Amino acid sequence: PTWQLATAVYVPLLTANLSVIGSGLIIYCMLGPGRQTKLKKPHHRILLAMSIYDLFYSLVKAWTFLLTPRDGQPGAMGVPGAQGNLATCRLQGFFIETAHATGAYNSLLSIYFWLSICRGVKNERWEKFEPFAHALIFVIFVGFAIAGVAIELFNPAFGFCFIASYPPGCET
Repeated sequence: PTWQLATAVYVPLLTANLSVIGSGLIIYCMLGPGRQTKLKKPHHRILLAMSIYDLFYSLVKAWTFLLTPRDGQPGAMGVPGAQGNLATCRLQGFFIETAHATGAYNSLLSIYFWLSICRGVKNERWEKFEPFAHALIFVIFVGFAIAGVAIELFNPAFGFCFIASYPPGCET
């Protein structure tokens, strides 16, 4: 029903915008005044990267109705107020897929704290491996997102655009 679709699209407008504010504040705190001392700490660098990925995810979720195909466009789902097209839909899918890196950074942060608190690993030792972790996370998640766009995997789903068949229902 239309009310369920509208709810799925417009509730994240509030919650995702709150996430945008939170991620934006973290990014500002890390890159604003005193950044030289803050970015010397590994957990701050990991938190910064996590917040950047989360910011993009929150933006595309907050503004789903702008990215979802509008009536008359291929893939339109009848989302009230939809303004997008299939290209903007796939852009949303790209950023949603890329944002899965946030979970990888959460794991990396947990590993960092476990190693430093429980195993006594010093920051100097951690810093030898940290660039590889950042590169690996970037390559994996941005690579998956690029592949998803290339094979047209991101399509309109219920209320937003992510991995779905196109045209809708073609899998049956």
